[in-house]
Amino acid sequence: VTGWIIREYGRDKPVRNPIRIAFKDASFIFRDFPYPVRNLSGEIEVDSPRVRIKGIEASESRLKITPFLGAIPERTLFLIHGTIDEITADPTLDLQIQAFDLPIDARLRDALDDATKEVWDDFRPQGMMDIDWRVTKTRGEKPVHRGVARLKRCRARYKEVPLWVSGLTGEVQYAPGKLQLKHLEGFCSDARARLNGTVT
Repeated sequence: VTGWIIREYGRDKPVRNPIRIAFKDASFIFRDFPYPVRNLSGEIEVDSPRVRIKGIEASESRLKITPFLGAIPERTLFLIHGTIDEITADPTLDLQIQAFDLPIDARLRDALDDATKEVWDDFRPQGMMDIDWRVTKTRGEKPVHRGVARLKRCRARYKEVPLWVSGLTGEVQYAPGKLQLKHLEGFCSDARARLNGTVT
């Protein structure tokens, strides 16, 4: 932690105490999207009433067991940056979160709101994806989530059509109350499947 005591020239100027926090091997859970992120490194600047999040990076390694190649190392990478204003009162928020090779697993499902969990259960997705996510909040309002997930060799099965579709690629765009499925392609047995549409 590095801090300063600053007072600009002038009798009526307030004293500021900005600090810079650099951290390594930290953990993070955002209250409104409780997905645990570990092994964080990066920097936060606090100059009340503003917090600036600068280039936070996190990674998570794991082993994928395959029948022919054995254990293959895999790695998920997170990048986080943005700002939080008015931290002493009703804060405003603008966060950008990117994740690469993120597993579609129970931890991710548990972080979703109830309505999105229902959609998840309808499709039962599995696999990996990259995401670009944005969380914004204006004064007096709740945080708003928007984002795009790019599927990477996923599989899913819609509850009304009991057939697994594998090798799925394409985009899932999320906005409050709506999911858009764009250019989803995969295989059902030997047949190619394509899907576009909106889930509300």
